[in-house]
Amino acid sequence: MYRVYIAGPSVFRPDAIQEGKRLQKICLEKGLEGLYPLDNVMPDTLGIPRKSSEVTDWIKISNVNLIKQCHAVIADVSPFRGPNMDPGTAWECGYAEAIGKLVFYWTNDPRVLRDRIEGVEYSSVDNSPWFYRDGNGLIIEDLGNVENLMITGIPASGPFHSFEGAVKVVSDIFNRQITAL
Repeated sequence: MYRVYIAGPSVFRPDAIQEGKRLQKICLEKGLEGLYPLDNVMPDTLGIPRKSSEVTDWIKISNVNLIKQCHAVIADVSPFRGPNMDPGTAWECGYAEAIGKLVFYWTNDPRVLRDRIEGVEYSSVDNSPWFYRDGNGLIIEDLGNVENLMITGIPASGPFHSFEGAVKVVSDIFNRQITAL
């Protein structure tokens, strides 16, 4: 069975464990095994009170190990505490791509990045292909993506408008590979 790492800020929800189980069930219904960050159980050996460096190291290493075990990552790039995605999820996506994993993206906010940012003004002051600036005068990457092009620059990988949509595509890709053999 193909394994997918489920990346995103759902781990911060009050019902994070239940949400993880729900997402894993969706994966299983499509013939995929979903690996969720909260599947990792922190050992009691970290001691109490827990030192933040020990805890952060353990969390990062545990999630990296889950990513290494997967065939693909399905990442939630929905806005998180601002117009952009969760930075931890961005790191996980970059790491996964760097080690050769397929990464697929979904969002619950299909607006392009420019429309997610406050204080956007049209600017024709320079010859840049981007004509919008944020409230600080910085160019907004306006390429029609919902996130920075380094994240969602490959259209075949998304962004999909739901987790279920991303799972279906990933499942279809892996099922085609199986049938082709």
